[in-house]
Amino acid sequence: MSQKENEENVKFLMDSMINLEVDSITENGILLPKGLINVIFLRTMIDGKMSGILNGAAGAHCQLCTANKSELKDIEIMRSGFPINRSISSAKDNFSIVDEEEYLALPSPQRHGLIHQPLSSIDIIPASSLHTYLCVFHWYMLLI
Repeated sequence: MSQKENEENVKFLMDSMINLEVDSITENGILLPKGLINVIFLRTMIDGKMSGILNGAAGAHCQLCTANKSELKDIEIMRSGFPINRSISSAKDNFSIVDEEEYLALPSPQRHGLIHQPLSSIDIIPASSLHTYLCVFHWYMLLI
């Protein structure tokens, strides 16, 4: 992408090309001479800004869960752990319940930080560089 990554540029790219290709390959697979290959796409190697743009979330909200500020400060909730429950389908469901303008008029905690409809058709799993290195190291150790 030659221009700055922002909602407008990413939306154009996702709508005109990427989502169409990903959806087609996910549904139909890839036919090779020796048979059909089913494909599952995972979007993990993107930075925080791009993850927020694709998820539709912004600000200090977690990219993996829908916890609000008060829950993030609650010791008991911290001890029990935060569920990884943010998904593209649940975000799209939130926008489909009411008109987008009406939804965006809700306070940010009720929207879980969503500022626009998700642009991706598949879930995004943001991975920090540390987690990525650990995963690569883990897979390397499995090969040895």
